[in-house]
Amino acid sequence: MTTEKPKNESVNAKKLSSEEEKAIAAYSGQFGLGHEDSPAVSLPRLLIVSTQMRGFGEEDSVLHAVEPGKIWYTGNDTFVDSVDVVPCYYHEQYTEYADPSGRGAPCAINRGRPSNAVWDEGTNRLMLPNGHILKRTGVIYGVISGDDPGAWPFVIMLASTQYPKFVDWMRLMKRPIKSKSTGVVILPPWASSYTLGARREEDKKNHWFGWTIKQTIALLDPLKEPVTSALGMYTTVRDNYKRIEHERTVMAEDDISGLDDMPF
Repeated sequence: MTTEKPKNESVNAKKLSSEEEKAIAAYSGQFGLGHEDSPAVSLPRLLIVSTQMRGFGEEDSVLHAVEPGKIWYTGNDTFVDSVDVVPCYYHEQYTEYADPSGRGAPCAINRGRPSNAVWDEGTNRLMLPNGHILKRTGVIYGVISGDDPGAWPFVIMLASTQYPKFVDWMRLMKRPIKSKSTGVVILPPWASSYTLGARREEDKKNHWFGWTIKQTIALLDPLKEPVTSALGMYTTVRDNYKRIEHERTVMAEDDISGLDDMPF
């Protein structure tokens, strides 16, 4: 079952400067890229530190002296208040958990909603017949922009209270823009940069830290960093995934199992 994507927002018809017109024209050949259904890959994650995390406050853990609400980059265990990123691509999945709390490591990833999943009114959760719960999750891949952006790839997963932010971010990335030279186009996700932060959120029962997402540069130079690193990352994963899909088909025909699905 294919997950339905939110519809695009209306065309961004603001008057563009001559520099912006040139930049959009330079993205020619990349229009629409990065918005197709993308593979699952294994990359360092961006997380918000929570007291519920395994190892929080423990003496031998990297989280032993970290304040809740800090952004954690697992690639090198860096903790910051905010981080600038350039997305490469994104997709939606249904993450499956055996633990009824929905915490801990997932036991499976479903690219679409399983046909036997039902909404449980008592727990307000999407459940499978085996008792596992499902979380609709938005997944965004990209690079951290900085002095060496190609060295800092990341993946961020937005579920539960954070899922609507994925929808808003995706709509912003997919919003068509009107240019005199190219007409109405959808630029690739790596045409813009964003600042991610964290803030305290709450409902009647609980409180937590959630993501803030702010577009900082609406139109990056397509010939400079961090765009070149973001495009390179996208291209590498796309090409490797095509190879994996081909190998999976060959192995299925030969009745062989055990293929590693990770393009990296």
